[in-house]
Amino acid sequence: IVSNTAFAKNCFGMTGQRIAGQPWVPKSNGFRLNPFGLPGRTQLVYLRKTNFFSFQKKSINKTPFKIFGQSFKGGQGRRGFSTIDNWLRNLRRPLYIYLLGANIAVFLAWQSGIISKDFLMKNFSFSAYSLESGRIWTPFTYSISHYNFFHMLFNMVSLYFFGRACEWRFGSKTLLQLYVVGALAGAFFIYSQSKRTGIPSITLGASASVSSILAFYILNFPNETILLYFFPVPAWVVGSLIFLQSLFLINDQSGVSHAGHLGGFIGGLMMYFYKRGRLF
Repeated sequence: IVSNTAFAKNCFGMTGQRIAGQPWVPKSNGFRLNPFGLPGRTQLVYLRKTNFFSFQKKSINKTPFKIFGQSFKGGQGRRGFSTIDNWLRNLRRPLYIYLLGANIAVFLAWQSGIISKDFLMKNFSFSAYSLESGRIWTPFTYSISHYNFFHMLFNMVSLYFFGRACEWRFGSKTLLQLYVVGALAGAFFIYSQSKRTGIPSITLGASASVSSILAFYILNFPNETILLYFFPVPAWVVGSLIFLQSLFLINDQSGVSHAGHLGGFIGGLMMYFYKRGRLF
C-alpha cells in the first residue's frame, strides 16, 4: 500500500501489473490504477522491479513512503512486506478458492469417517466448554467445519459469490481479515449468549464468516442488485433483513446460531469502518 501521493501519481505512467484483486486499466503508455477505492484509503501499487528501482533512484530520497505501514528503502525488496502479505502474494490461486477447499475438505472428513468424529467434534466445533478447556483454536476452526450438506452448500455459494467479489475489489488480505474477524466475532457472541442463557451449545459452520463478508460487501455497495429468492432487490435491503432477523431471533432455540450470524455481521461492520479510516 503506497501512502505517498506523489509517488503514486508518478507510477501511473509506468508499466505495472494487477495484484491483490486491484484492477488495472490500460492506456497508451502503460497502465493506470483504477481510481475507485475506499474513502480515505490508499491504493495498491506494484511495479516491475526494473521500473520500480529506476524510479526509486531518482526520487526515493526526496519522497519517502511506506508499504503496509513499514518504511521502505532501496534494495529491501520483499522485506518491506509482512509475512502474511508475502504469503498471499505467492498463492497460485485466489484465496477464496483455498477457503472453499478447506470447508469442503473438513465436510468430507465428517462424512467419510477417515478422521474420528470425536476428534472433529473437539477441534472443529465451538462451544463455551471447548474454549474454557484450553482449545483456543476452535474460535476459528469451527468456521471451516460443516456436518450438514445443505448448510455447507448455502455458505459455500455465498462465499463464492461475495468472497470472490470482495477479493477482486479489495484484495486477498482484506478477504482473509473478513473471514477471521467474522469467525472470532461470531464465536464471541456465541460464547456470550451461552453464558447469558446458561444453555450449552455446540456450533460449527462458516455462517459468521460469510455474514462478515456479506456485511462488508453490502456496506460498500448498498445499491448493488442482489437476487433474494430470485427477486432482484437492493443490497441494503438484504443486509437490513439479515441483521434484523439475527437481532430479533437471537434467543430462538431452533438450532440456528443467530448469535453467530449477528456477531459475524457486526465483525463485517467493524471492518468496514476500519478500512474507511473513520466512522462517518
